[in-house]
Amino acid sequence: MLETLTFEYFVRTIAAILFVAALLVMVVWAIKVRFKGKFSEKESLIKVSQKTQLDTRHSVYILAYDNQKFMLASGPGGLALVQIGSPAPQKSDDFELLLNKEIDNQETQA
Repeated sequence: MLETLTFEYFVRTIAAILFVAALLVMVVWAIKVRFKGKFSEKESLIKVSQKTQLDTRHSVYILAYDNQKFMLASGPGGLALVQIGSPAPQKSDDFELLLNKEIDNQETQA
């Protein structure tokens, strides 16, 4: 028997759609609560600066961590980690003061 489009049919259809939407919202909420903090949007301390694929099984990564750089090579034999860079030397405040004094002295002599 073919059901005609009645108000009761319309209400049941809307109720079914709302039920499915509410069920979907509850599932998304439950997943969010369950995995809270595991996949956060926080900024990572380790950054991949560059990645190079050597062939299908070997790749090289340049990692930055705490003002240091590391090279990570991966392949079927495992991983190798080498430190390739250290922090850039910081200018001393004393040097900056001495340089400014010397510049001022030379300007006054000229």
